[in-house]
Amino acid sequence: MTIPVIQREQTGPDGRVGLLVRTEYLYDFAEALKQEFPRRDRLWSQEQEAWWVAVEHLDRVQQLCIEYFNAARVIDGDGVTEEELVRDGQGISRQERLFE
Repeated sequence: MTIPVIQREQTGPDGRVGLLVRTEYLYDFAEALKQEFPRRDRLWSQEQEAWWVAVEHLDRVQQLCIEYFNAARVIDGDGVTEEELVRDGQGISRQERLFE
């Protein structure tokens, strides 16, 4: 299974800033997104084959990715990795990119 990618700084409906969430298709994950977030805060993009989710839900999106895929990679608007999250035996391990 590939690691889900959460891309920040993505424009969604009505010009709102949000996240683009790319994962392998998993019915239960898609249903969880639909149940968790109101319709105005989420949208499936057929063109990009990804979910757009309002930025204020970043923490919950990360939690759902960990719950369903055991990992997530967060990237900025330009595609540069900011952090990787992985569920291990001790809980959630977070590895952040070091800035110079």
